[in-house]
Amino acid sequence: MAKNNGSSSSWISASVALVAVGLFMGWLITRQPEDSAIVAEPSDTTQGSAGIETGDATVLAPDAMANSAGLDALSGQRVRLNGLNVIGGLSPQLFWTELSGGDLYLVKLDSAMVAAGTPTPAPGSIDVVGTIRSKDPAVLDAWMESGVLESDDQRMQAEFGLTYLEAQRIQAAGN
Repeated sequence: MAKNNGSSSSWISASVALVAVGLFMGWLITRQPEDSAIVAEPSDTTQGSAGIETGDATVLAPDAMANSAGLDALSGQRVRLNGLNVIGGLSPQLFWTELSGGDLYLVKLDSAMVAAGTPTPAPGSIDVVGTIRSKDPAVLDAWMESGVLESDDQRMQAEFGLTYLEAQRIQAAGN
């Protein structure tokens, strides 16, 4: 009887992980964004209706958060997203959210939140103030070098989408 040195189980584990990432990426690619007008109101206060500081952030109407294309169009702008649904963490500084239309959208904690030891939120509904940032290979490279992304699998997942939200404030929705 031949001895199995563990290479077979390692190969199977790697194959299962690769298939899982491939299926996830395939699902993300096949999602069709809904046509939605971007409806936004500039915030004229420093405190949002639920108590989270907004400063000069644009408070987005729910239909503006229906798909990632709507947020992509706001690249470089500071926004407030209310009732964003957290799906799960990608790394200690990155987590996936689901927009109202079903699109997945990546959120990254900004450097001040990381320095303060703020954890990524648990699944549930949150209110977020942050800046929409463009995401390109240079950004992903910097995330790999700085440890924001910890593996090639995480990088493959983070490649989805043209933008991400760099969160400056997060709280449970409605607090």
